[in-house]
Amino acid sequence: MTYSNFFSFGIIHTNAIEAIRRSIPEDILDVNIFPLEGSFSAFYTASKFSDIFNSSEAIVLSSGILRDGTTLLSSASMAAKQRITPQAVDINRIHGNGLVACISKVQPRMCVYKTLFSAPQLYFTELPQGFVCSNNLGYMTLFMQARELNPSALPMHFLFRSVPGRQTYLSGVQRLFPGEILQYHAGQTKISLQRSISQLVEEESGAKLAPEESEYFFEQFCEVVDLHLKWTRERRSESAVLLSGGIDSTLLQLGVKLSAPDGMQLHSCSYASDAPSFAPEIENARRSASLLGSEHTFVRIEARDYPEYLISAIKTLGQPPHHEQMAYMIPLARHLVTSRNDIRCLLSGAAADTYHGMDISRDIFRANRYRKWPVWGLRLTSKVLERVWQSKSYGAKRAADLIPYLDDVTAIENVLNTQSVYTNWDTIRKCFSTTEINNALAVRRDLEDEYAASATLIEKVHILHLLTDMNDTAGLWDQIGLAYDEQILFPFMDEAVFRATLRYDPASRYFSQKRTKPILKNILERYHLDQVLDSPKYGGGFGVELPVWMRDGVLSDLVHSMDRPAFMEPALFEEKLEQPDWFTWNLLTMDLFKKHVLAP
Repeated sequence: MTYSNFFSFGIIHTNAIEAIRRSIPEDILDVNIFPLEGSFSAFYTASKFSDIFNSSEAIVLSSGILRDGTTLLSSASMAAKQRITPQAVDINRIHGNGLVACISKVQPRMCVYKTLFSAPQLYFTELPQGFVCSNNLGYMTLFMQARELNPSALPMHFLFRSVPGRQTYLSGVQRLFPGEILQYHAGQTKISLQRSISQLVEEESGAKLAPEESEYFFEQFCEVVDLHLKWTRERRSESAVLLSGGIDSTLLQLGVKLSAPDGMQLHSCSYASDAPSFAPEIENARRSASLLGSEHTFVRIEARDYPEYLISAIKTLGQPPHHEQMAYMIPLARHLVTSRNDIRCLLSGAAADTYHGMDISRDIFRANRYRKWPVWGLRLTSKVLERVWQSKSYGAKRAADLIPYLDDVTAIENVLNTQSVYTNWDTIRKCFSTTEINNALAVRRDLEDEYAASATLIEKVHILHLLTDMNDTAGLWDQIGLAYDEQILFPFMDEAVFRATLRYDPASRYFSQKRTKPILKNILERYHLDQVLDSPKYGGGFGVELPVWMRDGVLSDLVHSMDRPAFMEPALFEEKLEQPDWFTWNLLTMDLFKKHVLAP
């Protein structure tokens, strides 16, 4: 891993030039510093994965896939057509999945825009040296004399395994959020939300389609996939689908197959963990690759190497990983670089379930359907059916659990607050105050209100997931890929794909025909890929093994060397060491973050 695969830029005080130079690693050779009006200077460091256009007046730097309709945009074309200047950006002519910045070479001024579905992140901070930005949080620490944990991040980390919204794990460092413009001029920073989901919902408010009319969505999706393939070909790179064999990645592989030029060999890849619970994922990937004629690469990974990959991921990202599987993206990327150096672009099916129905959709549907039933009646029904019809028994129980809180989004038990929470609730209540927990949950709800303010609970849950879990996952995957010479692209995370999704009524978009993801499943059935629908859904991780690894396996040494945090009583801390769970995992990633990112 090298920071040379990331970029940084900013406007600094001229007397801080040498301090900035000393902060930039020696392996970054392309360092550019130039004087501006007054006592300011600008700087930027290029990376092999950033697109930079340099004129006499300004620098335009972009990352990710940007487009205007079906026309792919480069930094040079955006500069020539003045899609962005140091003062402003034409957000109506820049779409896709990326960010773009324009830095003046005359005045201390710059403008940055992050599209509404951008995976590339932008972190920024005001330092004594000036205003500094980067697409990697770890890179940001190089400019900081004091690396301190953001205290607001603690309860969020132990609830969500991430810091949702505009804050980060680092005190004083923020990130630009989707659809926002950052404008900087001579020490003054202005950030404004210019594009939101509610705008798209309003623009697509016409007659709705039924899930059976799935061909409309697939046509729009394939057009975006085609643009992604065109983008990779322009970079003279082969692409491969990150194929787990589930519905989302199989649909993406199908889209690639239908969009690819005649004679093009299809490629796919996945990691193959030796964790026993991961075995079905391997078989699912093998089956989907065979069905679609893809040349599939399995990267075999042993559990004993997991601690090394976990620490490498944290050091690479400059923050804890959002999911236990994220560490395994490192050996996958390393293998492709050394053994398949023709493949430089990986396509991910992430975000499909966020658009089309997560598992929680079924529970919300049931709760709404039976909300007029007395809760005691549902619990009695669940008890009666427990031995004879387990699925119905579980459904009745879940409905009884959810119904009392359906109308109170501030209640911790409301599904809007429990979805995408990765913790032990009893433990977190012992470690943080009710106010701290409620404030953390409110951050997520406020994001959904700001961006969408959806009318239905089922849509609120999915939009919240898009703005938090999905935004974080895509952003971190993007950085893991860049660090190891791969670009990870997300075709589902595109405004055109989201607009196509909005053409379907949310009442049936997420759950219909007694199943989640009805639109995607209808597409796969139409192409005779029914076998994919019959397989159980797996999360791509290895949650069954993690507690064992932490108790007396490959992670045991790291767990038992953790420092006890001040918010935990000794007895509770010892309990989590002896009986590891997701809270222990959160303790471990926070401990490693402090030791490998904050401490150096």
